[in-house]
Amino acid sequence: MDRKVYLAARLRPMTPRELSIGGKSCVVVDGGCTTIVNPETGDAKAFVLDYSFDSSEPSDKTGSYADNMVVFNQIGSLLIKNAMGGFNTSLFCHGSSQSGKTYTLIGQESDPGVLPRTLEYLFQQDPIVSESIIVHASFYEVIDEQVRDILKRDFYAPGGLKVRMQGEGSGCLIEGLSRVRLQSMGDCEELLARVLHAMSSISPTAHTIFTVELHTSTYIQNSDPSKPPKQVLEPLSKFHLVDLSGANGGDTSLVPGGKTRTSAQDKSLLAWANVMSALAENQTMGIR
Repeated sequence: MDRKVYLAARLRPMTPRELSIGGKSCVVVDGGCTTIVNPETGDAKAFVLDYSFDSSEPSDKTGSYADNMVVFNQIGSLLIKNAMGGFNTSLFCHGSSQSGKTYTLIGQESDPGVLPRTLEYLFQQDPIVSESIIVHASFYEVIDEQVRDILKRDFYAPGGLKVRMQGEGSGCLIEGLSRVRLQSMGDCEELLARVLHAMSSISPTAHTIFTVELHTSTYIQNSDPSKPPKQVLEPLSKFHLVDLSGANGGDTSLVPGGKTRTSAQDKSLLAWANVMSALAENQTMGIR
């Protein structure tokens, strides 16, 4: 993996309300360049990104419409490649409320998102099929500086889960977090059904994280010959698919669901932005 940070932008379709008031798109996508044009002055500002996806016209028949398959082919497959190679990887979906973050990750039946396509692609890999690499998954949210296990029925119980560091370079451990073993696409589909069922209960002010852990599996001879060999799991990598809460520029007005943004939410988004900026700066300077 020669780089640490890749940046992509996706242009969503205009909403019915925007169309009803005569709104017009002020964003132009051309290859890897995304340009924002001031409709009053005509002034333009271009951003050269690693990937730019034009999903503004779902009815477009010319082939320029970027559905979730296009997004996955460009980004999701890279995620799997890095994870299978032993690199921890994260995909962050960031934007204002109702900008299409969840649609990009989850999608719908006719256009599955990055998450279901990633799991499907993962279980097409030979080491996964042969179970020389073992797969576990978790799904949790971070809200008001508390971590909650969404796969548990009472995940809104007060207090949240404890998070502790495991040592330098070893990341953190969320105590008591559910880890679901995935052995087939059937297991993945069952887990995705639980994820979809839980989505309606998740606060719009929460960050949600779907984590997949990969472990290499080997067997060693048991000291007791009458017993079967012992399975030994060694961590290989993790990858996280993160749906960040709606970023509305620090606005404290009501968000969908009648809840207000919190200072903890703004602080967490600012911390994330600072980390991304530092990684990108180090990448530009050639620091690994």
